[in-house]
Amino acid sequence: KHDSPTLLEAVGLYLSLKANNDSPTVVLASKRSARYVVEALGNRPITAYSSADAAAFRDHLIDRNLSMGSVKRIFASIRSIIKLVMR
Repeated sequence: KHDSPTLLEAVGLYLSLKANNDSPTVVLASKRSARYVVEALGNRPITAYSSADAAAFRDHLIDRNLSMGSVKRIFASIRSIIKLVMR
């Protein structure tokens, strides 16, 4: 059983903790990155995602013809959200 918030809940929490310090760009990027994950993998508790899911998500982004720079940026955004919420 996973007691962690779902990814979309985690984004809300992340933004409530961070948004007052960050630009609107960070808010949009965080929401967009999470939306990509939810499209590819579903909105699950953040502890329910596996490394195999991360690989499938990477492939999903590449299949959407996103550049490796964009893929890395999206992963960095999701990683920031999860790290902050897990603390």
